[in-house]
Amino acid sequence: MDSSISSDDDDFILQSLCPSPIISSVGVGSRSGLSSPALAARDSTSTIGEQFRGVEIGCSRSSTQQEPSSASPPSPTPSPSHTTPQPIRHPTIWYHDGSIILHVQSHLFKIHQTVLSAHSEVFSGLFTLPTTKGKDKAYSVDGCPVVELQGDNWEDMEVLLKAIYEPAFWDALQPTTPLSTLLKPLSSLLTLSSKYILPTIRARSVTLIKAKLPTTYEDYLTRAQRDEKYTSESIMLSIHLGRKYDVPEILPYLFYCLARLSHRRIVDSRDGDVSWFFKTIALIGREKLRLAEIALSHSFLYAFRPSSQCLSSPLCSLSRGPQMEWRTIEAQKKPSPLRVWGKWERLGVCERCVAFCRDEHERGRREVWERLPGLVGVAGGWAELREGGYELVDRG
Repeated sequence: MDSSISSDDDDFILQSLCPSPIISSVGVGSRSGLSSPALAARDSTSTIGEQFRGVEIGCSRSSTQQEPSSASPPSPTPSPSHTTPQPIRHPTIWYHDGSIILHVQSHLFKIHQTVLSAHSEVFSGLFTLPTTKGKDKAYSVDGCPVVELQGDNWEDMEVLLKAIYEPAFWDALQPTTPLSTLLKPLSSLLTLSSKYILPTIRARSVTLIKAKLPTTYEDYLTRAQRDEKYTSESIMLSIHLGRKYDVPEILPYLFYCLARLSHRRIVDSRDGDVSWFFKTIALIGREKLRLAEIALSHSFLYAFRPSSQCLSSPLCSLSRGPQMEWRTIEAQKKPSPLRVWGKWERLGVCERCVAFCRDEHERGRREVWERLPGLVGVAGGWAELREGGYELVDRG
Protein backbone atom coordinates (compact mmCIF):
# COMPACT_ATOMS: atom_id res chain seq x y z
CA MET A 1 0.00 0.00 0.00
CA ASP A 2 1.84 3.02 -1.26
CA SER A 3 1.13 6.55 -2.42
CA SER A 4 -0.01 6.92 -5.99
CA ILE A 5 2.24 9.81 -6.93
CA SER A 6 4.64 8.89 -9.71
CA SER A 7 8.34 9.00 -8.90
CA ASP A 8 10.77 11.40 -10.53
CA ASP A 9 14.55 11.30 -10.71
CA ASP A 10 16.25 11.17 -7.31
CA ASP A 11 18.83 13.63 -8.55
CA PHE A 12 16.20 16.36 -9.01
CA ILE A 13 17.74 19.60 -7.87
CA LEU A 14 16.30 20.63 -4.51
CA GLN A 15 17.06 24.31 -4.95
CA SER A 16 13.37 25.16 -4.59
CA LEU A 17 13.13 23.50 -1.15
CA CYS A 18 13.34 26.84 0.64
CA PRO A 19 11.58 29.48 -1.43
CA SER A 20 12.81 33.03 -1.41
CA PRO A 21 10.89 35.22 0.99
CA ILE A 22 8.28 37.36 -0.66
CA ILE A 23 8.60 40.95 0.41
CA SER A 24 5.71 43.22 -0.37
CA SER A 25 5.90 46.96 -0.02
CA VAL A 26 2.89 49.19 0.49
CA GLY A 27 3.11 52.85 -0.49
CA VAL A 28 1.49 55.21 1.96
CA GLY A 29 0.45 58.66 0.80
CA SER A 30 0.77 61.68 3.06
CA ARG A 31 -1.21 64.89 3.34
CA SER A 32 0.65 68.11 3.80
CA GLY A 33 -0.70 70.32 6.56
CA LEU A 34 -1.40 74.06 6.25
CA SER A 35 0.85 76.18 8.38
CA SER A 36 -1.18 79.33 8.90
CA PRO A 37 -4.51 79.54 10.75
CA ALA A 38 -6.03 81.43 7.83
CA LEU A 39 -5.18 78.72 5.36
CA ALA A 40 -6.37 76.06 7.79
CA ALA A 41 -9.72 77.84 8.14
CA ARG A 42 -9.98 78.21 4.38
CA ASP A 43 -9.24 74.54 3.86
CA SER A 44 -11.88 73.54 6.36
CA THR A 45 -14.53 75.21 4.21
CA SER A 46 -13.54 72.96 1.31
CA THR A 47 -14.41 69.75 3.14
CA ILE A 48 -17.97 68.45 2.75
CA GLY A 49 -19.14 65.94 5.36
CA GLU A 50 -21.84 63.61 4.19
CA GLN A 51 -23.63 60.81 5.97
CA PHE A 52 -24.02 57.61 3.88
CA ARG A 53 -25.27 54.54 5.69
CA GLY A 54 -23.73 55.70 8.92
CA VAL A 55 -20.29 56.24 7.32
CA GLU A 56 -18.88 59.77 7.19
CA ILE A 57 -17.24 60.56 3.88
CA GLY A 58 -14.75 63.48 3.77
CA CYS A 59 -14.08 65.21 0.43
CA SER A 60 -11.17 67.66 0.40
CA ARG A 61 -10.28 70.19 -2.29
CA SER A 62 -7.05 69.59 -4.11
CA SER A 63 -6.60 73.22 -5.15
CA THR A 64 -7.12 76.53 -3.36
CA GLN A 65 -7.63 78.47 -6.60
CA GLN A 66 -11.34 77.58 -6.87
CA GLU A 67 -13.92 79.10 -4.57
CA PRO A 68 -16.20 76.67 -2.76
CA SER A 69 -19.56 76.27 -4.47
CA SER A 70 -22.60 77.43 -2.60
CA ALA A 71 -24.79 74.81 -4.29
CA SER A 72 -25.56 71.67 -2.34
CA PRO A 73 -23.61 68.63 -3.56
CA PRO A 74 -25.63 65.89 -5.27
CA SER A 75 -26.69 62.98 -3.10
CA PRO A 76 -24.46 59.96 -3.57
CA THR A 77 -25.93 56.98 -5.35
CA PRO A 78 -25.96 53.92 -3.08
CA SER A 79 -23.34 51.42 -4.15
CA PRO A 80 -24.19 47.71 -4.22
CA SER A 81 -20.95 47.03 -2.35
CA HIS A 82 -22.38 48.81 0.71
CA THR A 83 -25.50 46.65 0.76
CA THR A 84 -25.39 43.97 3.45
CA PRO A 85 -26.52 40.67 1.91
CA GLN A 86 -29.47 39.02 3.58
CA PRO A 87 -28.70 35.64 5.19
CA ILE A 88 -29.95 32.60 3.32
CA ARG A 89 -32.15 29.97 4.89
CA HIS A 90 -30.67 26.52 4.41
CA PRO A 91 -32.92 24.56 2.06
CA THR A 92 -33.00 21.33 4.12
CA ILE A 93 -31.74 22.14 7.63
CA TRP A 94 -34.72 24.31 8.44
CA TYR A 95 -37.09 22.41 10.71
CA HIS A 96 -40.55 23.97 11.10
CA ASP A 97 -40.67 23.00 14.78
CA GLY A 98 -37.13 24.20 15.46
CA SER A 99 -36.57 26.40 18.48
CA ILE A 100 -33.35 28.23 17.64
CA ILE A 101 -31.55 29.50 14.56
CA LEU A 102 -27.80 29.38 13.97
CA HIS A 103 -26.40 32.19 11.83
CA VAL A 104 -23.11 31.07 10.27
CA GLN A 105 -21.60 33.40 7.67
CA SER A 106 -24.37 33.93 5.09
CA HIS A 107 -26.56 30.97 6.09
CA LEU A 108 -29.27 30.32 8.66
CA PHE A 109 -30.01 26.89 10.17
CA LYS A 110 -33.25 26.36 12.09
CA ILE A 111 -32.74 23.50 14.50
CA HIS A 112 -33.75 22.25 17.94
CA GLN A 113 -31.97 23.73 20.91
CA THR A 114 -32.43 20.59 23.00
CA VAL A 115 -30.93 18.33 20.33
CA LEU A 116 -27.76 20.39 19.95
CA SER A 117 -27.46 20.94 23.70
CA ALA A 118 -27.60 17.17 24.25
CA HIS A 119 -24.52 16.75 22.03
CA SER A 120 -22.48 19.69 23.30
CA GLU A 121 -22.13 21.38 26.68
CA VAL A 122 -20.64 24.37 24.88
CA PHE A 123 -23.80 24.88 22.84
CA SER A 124 -25.91 24.29 25.93
CA GLY A 125 -24.17 27.16 27.68
CA LEU A 126 -24.13 29.31 24.57
CA PHE A 127 -27.90 29.14 24.19
CA THR A 128 -28.40 30.65 27.63
CA LEU A 129 -26.78 33.93 26.50
CA PRO A 130 -28.95 36.78 25.16
CA THR A 131 -29.09 37.02 21.38
CA THR A 132 -28.51 40.48 19.92
CA LYS A 133 -27.83 42.03 16.57
CA GLY A 134 -25.96 45.28 16.62
CA LYS A 135 -25.83 46.94 20.02
CA ASP A 136 -29.14 46.52 21.81
CA LYS A 137 -31.60 45.23 19.25
CA ALA A 138 -32.94 41.72 19.86
CA TYR A 139 -32.32 39.39 16.92
CA SER A 140 -34.93 36.81 16.00
CA VAL A 141 -36.18 35.17 12.82
CA ASP A 142 -39.45 33.26 12.43
CA GLY A 143 -40.10 33.87 16.10
CA CYS A 144 -36.91 32.01 17.10
CA PRO A 145 -33.84 33.55 18.69
CA VAL A 146 -30.77 33.71 16.46
CA VAL A 147 -27.30 32.77 17.66
CA GLU A 148 -24.57 34.14 15.42
CA LEU A 149 -21.44 31.96 15.39
CA GLN A 150 -18.34 33.92 14.51
CA GLY A 151 -15.32 32.35 12.83
CA ASP A 152 -17.07 29.20 11.58
CA ASN A 153 -17.57 28.06 8.01
CA TRP A 154 -21.18 27.47 7.03
CA GLU A 155 -20.30 24.37 5.02
CA ASP A 156 -18.59 22.86 8.09
CA MET A 157 -21.73 23.57 10.13
CA GLU A 158 -23.86 21.98 7.42
CA VAL A 159 -21.80 18.78 7.66
CA LEU A 160 -21.98 18.75 11.47
CA LEU A 161 -25.75 19.19 11.55
CA LYS A 162 -26.23 16.47 8.95
CA ALA A 163 -24.09 14.16 11.08
CA ILE A 164 -26.40 14.89 14.03
CA TYR A 165 -29.77 14.82 12.28
CA GLU A 166 -29.37 12.41 9.36
CA PRO A 167 -28.49 8.75 10.10
CA ALA A 168 -27.86 8.13 6.39
CA PHE A 169 -25.00 10.63 6.54
CA TRP A 170 -22.77 8.10 8.30
CA ASP A 171 -23.78 5.31 5.93
CA ALA A 172 -21.88 7.09 3.17
CA LEU A 173 -18.73 7.26 5.31
CA GLN A 174 -17.34 3.74 5.47
CA PRO A 175 -13.81 2.36 5.95
CA THR A 176 -13.96 1.22 2.33
CA THR A 177 -14.59 4.77 1.09
CA PRO A 178 -11.48 6.33 -0.53
CA LEU A 179 -9.50 8.54 1.83
CA SER A 180 -9.71 11.50 -0.56
CA THR A 181 -13.53 11.30 -0.37
CA LEU A 182 -13.62 11.02 3.42
CA LEU A 183 -11.27 13.86 4.25
CA LYS A 184 -13.55 16.82 3.50
CA PRO A 185 -16.42 15.75 5.79
CA LEU A 186 -13.99 14.46 8.41
CA SER A 187 -12.14 17.77 8.37
CA SER A 188 -15.42 19.61 9.02
CA LEU A 189 -16.44 17.22 11.78
CA LEU A 190 -13.09 17.29 13.56
CA THR A 191 -12.94 21.08 13.33
CA LEU A 192 -16.31 21.76 14.94
CA SER A 193 -16.51 18.75 17.26
CA SER A 194 -13.17 19.80 18.75
CA LYS A 195 -14.16 23.48 19.01
CA TYR A 196 -17.61 22.95 20.52
CA ILE A 197 -16.74 19.70 22.36
CA LEU A 198 -19.04 17.14 20.80
CA PRO A 199 -17.34 13.97 22.13
CA THR A 200 -19.53 11.45 20.31
CA ILE A 201 -19.06 13.08 16.90
CA ARG A 202 -15.33 13.52 17.48
CA ALA A 203 -14.81 9.91 18.61
CA ARG A 204 -16.67 8.59 15.59
CA SER A 205 -14.63 10.78 13.25
CA VAL A 206 -11.32 9.73 14.83
CA THR A 207 -12.30 6.05 14.58
CA LEU A 208 -13.08 6.49 10.90
CA ILE A 209 -9.79 8.17 10.00
CA LYS A 210 -7.87 5.54 11.97
CA ALA A 211 -9.67 2.87 9.97
CA LYS A 212 -8.16 4.34 6.80
CA LEU A 213 -4.58 4.57 8.06
CA PRO A 214 -2.67 1.71 9.70
CA THR A 215 -1.52 2.16 13.27
CA THR A 216 -0.20 -1.40 13.81
CA TYR A 217 1.83 -3.78 11.68
CA GLU A 218 -1.15 -6.11 11.37
CA ASP A 219 -3.27 -3.20 10.15
CA TYR A 220 -0.63 -2.45 7.55
CA LEU A 221 -0.62 -6.05 6.29
CA THR A 222 -4.41 -6.00 5.94
CA ARG A 223 -4.44 -2.71 4.04
CA ALA A 224 -1.50 -3.75 1.87
CA GLN A 225 -3.68 -6.51 0.45
CA ARG A 226 -6.21 -3.89 -0.68
CA ASP A 227 -3.41 -1.90 -2.35
CA GLU A 228 -5.16 1.41 -1.65
CA LYS A 229 -3.44 4.45 -3.13
CA TYR A 230 -3.19 7.82 -1.41
CA THR A 231 -2.82 11.07 -3.31
CA SER A 232 -0.24 13.59 -2.14
CA GLU A 233 -3.03 16.03 -1.25
CA SER A 234 -4.75 13.40 0.91
CA ILE A 235 -1.48 12.59 2.68
CA MET A 236 -0.76 16.21 3.55
CA LEU A 237 -4.30 17.07 4.61
CA SER A 238 -4.35 13.99 6.86
CA ILE A 239 -1.09 15.16 8.45
CA HIS A 240 -2.70 18.54 9.15
CA LEU A 241 -5.71 16.85 10.77
CA GLY A 242 -3.63 14.42 12.82
CA ARG A 243 -1.45 17.18 14.23
CA LYS A 244 -4.12 19.83 14.77
CA TYR A 245 -6.78 17.58 16.30
CA ASP A 246 -4.54 15.29 18.33
CA VAL A 247 -4.66 12.00 16.44
CA PRO A 248 -0.93 11.14 16.67
CA GLU A 249 -1.21 7.42 15.91
CA ILE A 250 -1.82 8.10 12.22
CA LEU A 251 1.25 10.31 11.78
CA PRO A 252 4.10 7.76 11.38
CA TYR A 253 2.56 6.03 8.38
CA LEU A 254 1.53 9.37 6.87
CA PHE A 255 5.09 10.67 7.13
CA TYR A 256 6.27 7.35 5.65
CA CYS A 257 4.01 8.02 2.64
CA LEU A 258 5.19 11.63 2.49
CA ALA A 259 8.84 10.56 2.43
CA ARG A 260 8.12 8.19 -0.46
CA LEU A 261 6.69 10.87 -2.72
CA SER A 262 8.89 11.97 -5.58
CA HIS A 263 11.48 14.67 -4.95
CA ARG A 264 9.70 16.90 -7.43
CA ARG A 265 6.38 16.64 -5.60
CA ILE A 266 7.91 17.18 -2.17
CA VAL A 267 9.59 20.43 -3.16
CA ASP A 268 6.60 21.61 -5.17
CA SER A 269 4.55 24.21 -3.31
CA ARG A 270 0.77 23.82 -3.45
CA ASP A 271 -2.16 25.04 -1.40
CA GLY A 272 -2.74 22.77 1.58
CA ASP A 273 0.82 21.39 1.66
CA VAL A 274 2.63 20.78 4.92
CA SER A 275 5.28 23.28 5.95
CA TRP A 276 8.78 23.34 4.47
CA PHE A 277 10.11 22.15 7.82
CA PHE A 278 8.15 18.91 7.54
CA LYS A 279 9.08 18.53 3.89
CA THR A 280 12.72 18.71 4.95
CA ILE A 281 12.07 16.07 7.60
CA ALA A 282 10.46 13.92 4.89
CA LEU A 283 13.55 14.15 2.68
CA ILE A 284 15.76 13.14 5.60
CA GLY A 285 13.36 10.31 6.39
CA ARG A 286 13.59 9.17 2.78
CA GLU A 287 17.31 8.49 3.21
CA LYS A 288 16.71 6.73 6.54
CA LEU A 289 14.17 4.46 4.87
CA ARG A 290 16.74 3.53 2.23
CA LEU A 291 19.18 2.60 4.98
CA ALA A 292 16.43 0.57 6.66
CA GLU A 293 16.09 -1.42 3.45
CA ILE A 294 19.80 -2.21 3.53
CA ALA A 295 20.08 -3.04 7.23
CA LEU A 296 16.67 -4.54 8.00
CA SER A 297 13.98 -5.45 5.50
CA HIS A 298 16.21 -6.44 2.56
CA SER A 299 19.45 -7.30 4.29
CA PHE A 300 19.02 -10.89 3.06
CA LEU A 301 19.72 -9.54 -0.43
CA TYR A 302 22.25 -6.82 0.35
CA ALA A 303 24.41 -9.11 2.51
CA PHE A 304 23.26 -12.61 1.65
CA ARG A 305 24.35 -15.48 3.85
CA PRO A 306 23.28 -19.10 3.52
CA SER A 307 21.14 -20.84 6.09
CA SER A 308 22.91 -22.88 8.75
CA GLN A 309 20.96 -25.85 7.35
CA CYS A 310 21.87 -25.12 3.73
CA LEU A 311 21.75 -28.18 1.47
CA SER A 312 24.53 -26.97 -0.86
CA SER A 313 26.53 -24.31 0.95
CA PRO A 314 29.22 -23.66 -1.71
CA LEU A 315 26.68 -23.18 -4.50
CA CYS A 316 24.33 -20.99 -2.43
CA SER A 317 27.21 -18.87 -1.14
CA LEU A 318 28.39 -18.14 -4.69
CA SER A 319 24.93 -17.46 -6.14
CA ARG A 320 24.68 -14.10 -7.86
CA GLY A 321 20.91 -13.99 -7.54
CA PRO A 322 20.70 -12.01 -4.25
CA GLN A 323 23.08 -9.29 -5.44
CA MET A 324 21.31 -8.95 -8.78
CA GLU A 325 17.95 -8.57 -7.05
CA TRP A 326 19.38 -6.02 -4.66
CA ARG A 327 20.66 -3.92 -7.56
CA THR A 328 17.13 -3.90 -8.93
CA ILE A 329 15.73 -2.63 -5.64
CA GLU A 330 18.53 -0.09 -5.25
CA ALA A 331 17.72 1.36 -8.67
CA GLN A 332 14.15 2.14 -7.66
CA LYS A 333 13.55 5.82 -7.08
CA LYS A 334 11.76 5.51 -3.75
CA PRO A 335 12.51 3.24 -0.80
CA SER A 336 9.92 0.63 0.18
CA PRO A 337 11.20 -1.14 3.32
CA LEU A 338 7.69 -2.23 4.33
CA ARG A 339 6.70 -3.70 0.97
CA VAL A 340 6.78 -7.47 0.73
CA TRP A 341 9.30 -9.01 -1.67
CA GLY A 342 8.35 -12.32 -3.28
CA LYS A 343 10.69 -13.15 -6.18
CA TRP A 344 12.24 -16.07 -4.35
CA GLU A 345 12.83 -18.18 -7.46
CA ARG A 346 15.33 -15.61 -8.69
CA LEU A 347 17.71 -16.13 -5.79
CA GLY A 348 19.14 -19.33 -7.23
CA VAL A 349 19.64 -20.94 -3.80
CA CYS A 350 18.34 -24.06 -2.10
CA GLU A 351 14.92 -24.27 -0.49
CA ARG A 352 16.29 -24.03 3.03
CA CYS A 353 18.15 -20.83 2.17
CA VAL A 354 14.93 -19.48 0.64
CA ALA A 355 13.02 -20.25 3.85
CA PHE A 356 15.77 -18.58 5.87
CA CYS A 357 15.60 -15.47 3.66
CA ARG A 358 11.81 -15.35 4.01
CA ASP A 359 12.13 -15.30 7.79
CA GLU A 360 14.81 -12.61 7.65
CA HIS A 361 12.67 -10.49 5.34
CA GLU A 362 9.59 -10.71 7.57
CA ARG A 363 11.59 -10.01 10.72
CA GLY A 364 13.18 -6.99 9.05
CA ARG A 365 9.86 -5.55 7.87
CA ARG A 366 8.36 -5.89 11.33
CA GLU A 367 11.36 -4.15 12.87
CA VAL A 368 11.06 -1.32 10.33
CA TRP A 369 7.48 -0.83 11.47
CA GLU A 370 8.47 -0.74 15.14
CA ARG A 371 11.12 1.87 14.35
CA LEU A 372 8.95 3.82 11.91
CA PRO A 373 8.18 6.87 14.11
CA GLY A 374 11.88 7.58 14.60
CA LEU A 375 12.75 6.84 10.99
CA VAL A 376 10.33 9.43 9.62
CA GLY A 377 10.90 12.11 12.25
CA VAL A 378 7.88 11.70 14.55
CA ALA A 379 8.97 12.16 18.16
CA GLY A 380 8.15 9.25 20.44
CA GLY A 381 7.62 5.55 19.80
CA TRP A 382 4.36 3.77 19.09
CA ALA A 383 3.61 3.31 22.80
CA GLU A 384 4.05 7.02 23.53
CA LEU A 385 1.89 7.95 20.55
CA ARG A 386 -0.94 5.69 21.69
CA GLU A 387 -0.79 6.94 25.26
CA GLY A 388 -0.55 10.58 24.28
CA GLY A 389 2.84 11.11 25.91
CA TYR A 390 4.51 12.40 22.78
CA GLU A 391 5.94 15.65 21.52
CA LEU A 392 5.64 17.05 18.02
CA VAL A 393 7.76 19.96 16.98
CA ASP A 394 5.36 22.72 15.96
CA ARG A 395 6.89 24.47 12.96
CA GLY A 396 3.80 25.26 10.91
